[in-house]
Amino acid sequence: MSTAARRWLLLFVVLAAVGGVSAVAVGATFPDTSGSGAASSTTSAAPTSAPPSAESTAGDAAPSSTAGQDPRVTSTETVDTEAPADLPTDERPVAEDGEATVQVGYAEWTGGSVEVNAFVVDRVEDGGTCTLTLSRGERSHDVTASAFADASTTICGLLALPGSQLAPGAWDAVVTYNAGGATGVTEVFEVTVP
Repeated sequence: MSTAARRWLLLFVVLAAVGGVSAVAVGATFPDTSGSGAASSTTSAAPTSAPPSAESTAGDAAPSSTAGQDPRVTSTETVDTEAPADLPTDERPVAEDGEATVQVGYAEWTGGSVEVNAFVVDRVEDGGTCTLTLSRGERSHDVTASAFADASTTICGLLALPGSQLAPGAWDAVVTYNAGGATGVTEVFEVTVP
């Protein structure tokens, strides 16, 4: 027998062995689902049913299933889906007429100017104005920007005062919001000009 013939024969034997092992493995992992009730010709060490649950091993009989129902469903009780009355919600507090709660998002020295971002937490409206006031001693500087409604707040436009107008050092700052008859002001915060 030539070397080439031996190689072909060896390849055939290996493929036949792999195919036989695959057929046995497939038969072992896929039990008979034809409904004929015929026994499978392959054997398997894997269990054919689920292991008993903790409830059934404790002496409780597992509920019997009827044709067409999922045997894993053990209860069909109704569940109350109403939220408790004391559950917090995403609702924002609404300011009384004439009031607005203003908060600062950030205040920093950036690119040669003092920049402040502020917003009104209890109003969602367009048309207001926000004013940043920096003061130190008798000196005071202001800048104003329009405010606009966001999804759940009112956002002040960027409030920026150029450093050329400000002497180096610490400055007291406040942001004031005005819209219609509503006003609000932040607590005093400090910004530093280098």
